[in-house]
Amino acid sequence: MRTFKFRAWDNKRKFMDDVWCIDTEHDEVSFSHHNASYLQDCDIMQCTGLKDIDGVDIYEGDIIEDNVMQGTKDPNVWELVDLRMVIKWNESVGAFMRYRGKYGYGYLVNNKRPKVVGNIYEDWDLIKDDKFTTGERIYEQDEHERV
Repeated sequence: MRTFKFRAWDNKRKFMDDVWCIDTEHDEVSFSHHNASYLQDCDIMQCTGLKDIDGVDIYEGDIIEDNVMQGTKDPNVWELVDLRMVIKWNESVGAFMRYRGKYGYGYLVNNKRPKVVGNIYEDWDLIKDDKFTTGERIYEQDEHERV
């Protein structure tokens, strides 16, 4: 049986924790290591069900390093490059995708090559030079906070 796991970022108290319970009747999120928060104050992220090269669970909102084939100036030549990408659910295809800037780099697949290096809430500096869009919102950084 497949296990569904979630984590959440509390936007008011600025912490990430594993979700123990989502209570939609009372609009609360219960955490493993913190007191409960209101649902509207949290960004909920689902585990993809895949693990990185070190056995770490990969969640939406994670920043990963992975290698991809990328074209060069010569249309007949492709090169393998390491990129940092953000994991996000793509509703239109029903799958977790890898994004760099506004560009999708394909499905997140179970090849155990990617490495989780952070997440968009706590480690924005890893990708701050890019504007990340995942179809529904654009992630940007200003001097004080991520919007």
